[in-house]
Amino acid sequence: MSFSEKLGTNYCPTDYEVLHIQGLLVEPLDKLSKIDDEIAELQKSLNKLTEQRVHLAAYIDAHKALISSVRRLPFDIVQEIFVACLPTHRNCVMSAKEAPILLGRICSAWRAIAYSTPRLWASLHVVEPARPLLRPLRPEAMKTWLVRSGSHPLSLSYNGTAELRPLPSDNDANVDSTPLFLRELIALAGRWKDFAFFAPTSQLEALCCLNESDVPMLKNIHLSHSPYQYFLSPIGNRLIFLRGGRVSSLSVPATILEHTQLSSLAWGQLTDLSMIGGESVGTPSPELTALAILAILSRCSALRSCRLAVKATDDDPRDETCPIELPLLHTLQVTSRDDAPSHFHSLLFSLSLPSLLKFHLGGWIGAEANVDLGTATHAGRFFSQMTQLEEFAMDCPTLNASSEFFIDALPMLPSTLRTLRIPHDPDITNWVLLALAPSEHSPILFPDLRSIYIPNGYHVSDDAIVNFLTTRAAGGAPLKQITVDFRRAMLRDVLPDLGLLMQAGLEVSFKYYTPDNYINSPWRGLPDDPGPARQPKY
Repeated sequence: MSFSEKLGTNYCPTDYEVLHIQGLLVEPLDKLSKIDDEIAELQKSLNKLTEQRVHLAAYIDAHKALISSVRRLPFDIVQEIFVACLPTHRNCVMSAKEAPILLGRICSAWRAIAYSTPRLWASLHVVEPARPLLRPLRPEAMKTWLVRSGSHPLSLSYNGTAELRPLPSDNDANVDSTPLFLRELIALAGRWKDFAFFAPTSQLEALCCLNESDVPMLKNIHLSHSPYQYFLSPIGNRLIFLRGGRVSSLSVPATILEHTQLSSLAWGQLTDLSMIGGESVGTPSPELTALAILAILSRCSALRSCRLAVKATDDDPRDETCPIELPLLHTLQVTSRDDAPSHFHSLLFSLSLPSLLKFHLGGWIGAEANVDLGTATHAGRFFSQMTQLEEFAMDCPTLNASSEFFIDALPMLPSTLRTLRIPHDPDITNWVLLALAPSEHSPILFPDLRSIYIPNGYHVSDDAIVNFLTTRAAGGAPLKQITVDFRRAMLRDVLPDLGLLMQAGLEVSFKYYTPDNYINSPWRGLPDDPGPARQPKY
């Protein structure tokens, strides 16, 4: 009797068939047992050989390690490799998860090299602990770190706690309320090269003890204050160290410059200047007036990069007959508010910027004001001088006048434009795509354009994006990068339509949102809720 046709099925044999099947298995079971015994013997031999191999490989690896190339690298080469491990976009942090501390956790030889390389320890981000119990301990670690830097110039950033510290009164004038961290850093002011400060106003007062001779190496200064803090007194004239003879980069809130005598700072040597308004909501007078800004810029003949914010005033600074020329300025970021559109307008048209490469317009431009920012005459007069402009960006949440300004300014921009960020207005996007696409009746606009960012593509169809990209490519001016935040669900996958363009080098970044999926999510309200569902970002 054969059961081959029943194998692999749910067939249930009878009692007689069960006895027959058991008889069929006697010989195979005996053979299987012999094979298992043979495998066990072979496994013992294999285990013995494996053990011998492990010991032999360990012997070989240990001797190979003695002659490895890494051990024979010159000391100075290892130092350069270690320095290349440091972060380049910020200062180092006191964490064993990254260099330089991590480098000292590999072996004693690397630890000795790391500890004897001052450059590794010349950069540090200092955070004052919010928990009082930790404050006496971490300064010791900071001191140890900075001792290893030797006499190397320091790049420091300090982040104080948001806790309010009252300013000293006449009764406790002898009491030093400066945090221990900050006192240690001030003691090393003679070696500051880059110094960034973010802390409450009460801690900024501690820097008033420094003068320009105390910071002979200082080149870059960045001062800001904690959220919901503002400068309680005209502290600008008391921050004497800002006058340092080598300072070339200055970033301070407008509330400091508002109370600073212009003649006291070495404006002529500045190459980078940021005078954006206060960091907190409700800060009084968070921006400078256009007159104050022009008074400063008139002294900054070497300026190459500038960020500024303008506020409204009764004075009109416009002087189009004799504009202030900044011949070396290549990057300008301007921020304004609803109550200052005319002053923003006057500020721009009082400047001559022949070398400008990047222009970023942000803030709240003219959403409610009855000011004509968008006339072709004014836009053309301002942008006609920018013969080298490569990047133009508008980041204005308000729409009306800012969109009009963008529409009138776009045709006036030079053909050298390579990067474009359009306003948030979703209705203007389709107009831009049509304007930038080639047609039979007009030459292609901005043939060198390589990158475009659309922050609000809610009303833009997928077909419009595909047609725009393919038309540009067919016209001989293909894009290299496009970023679109659709702020809606994906209607269809357009990547197959863009396959050839992507093979040719086009980088595509599309973001889609599906908030309805989250509303109906079965996990909503649970601790492991995955959150709003988002479709992939390409």
